[in-house]
Formats: sequence, structure tokens, C-alpha cells
Amino acid sequence: MIKDLELDKHGFKYLPRDPSSFTPSMVDGPLKGKYLLLGGDEEKNWKSIAQFSEKDADAFPKYEKFLDGCRELIQPLLDGAPPNPFEGKRHEKMRTASRLYELVGYNISLSLSLSLSLSLSLSLHITTQHNTTTLTPC
Repeated sequence: MIKDLELDKHGFKYLPRDPSSFTPSMVDGPLKGKYLLLGGDEEKNWKSIAQFSEKDADAFPKYEKFLDGCRELIQPLLDGAPPNPFEGKRHEKMRTASRLYELVGYNISLSLSLSLSLSLSLSLHITTQHNTTTLTPC
């Protein structure tokens, strides 16, 4: 869309977010205002995560690599028309169906296990460090 509308000719500039994520805790809560700040610096990310869990900090690059793979898989879908496996010539239908199958099947178990692992680890850390009630996933 940026290219199609020639937005750069009208002053458009892409500004990357860095840091890209800020997750604060309650100042009067069990974490006493600690926060998670993530951006483009791997060392700073590790330190930010490690204040809660060094194990999670060590696993974070693997999680980032997984997200990169997801982005590579999803980006073409976001840049083009919605896929319709019922339109086009036979080879187009097959390519679309194959891409949809790949999208649906792409390491769903890895995604769930990494997300659950990071969430549970933080929950367990909060529980063991602050004698709070055990958090259970939804």
C-alpha cells in the first residue's frame, strides 16, 4: 500500500518501534513495579527477561526464531488478496491449498509449548517468590 499510494512522496517515513514492547507490573503488587522491556538489543532483552527467569531468557532467542518463521509464512497472506482455494486454474488452486495447509500445520505444537512455557514459568516465579496463590492457565 505504501508503494501503491507513493506515500514516501508525501512525506511518509517508517519509524521502527524500539523498544517494541513494555509490560509493567503494579507498583504495589508482588513484583514491586518491575517491568519487561523488549526491543532490538538481544543483551538488553536477556537482562530484562532474566530478572524474572534466566531459563526463559535463555529460551527467548528460540522463541524469536519461531516467530520469524511465522512471519515469513504469514507475510505473503497479508500482502496479497485473501487466498481462495476454489478460484483460479488447477495449479493455482493447488498452490493456495498447499499454502493454507502449511499455514495451519506450521509447528502449532511448538507455538503452544513455547507460549505456555513462558507464561507458566513467569507464573511459577511469581508464585514461588512471593507466596501467592498458584496461577492456572485458562
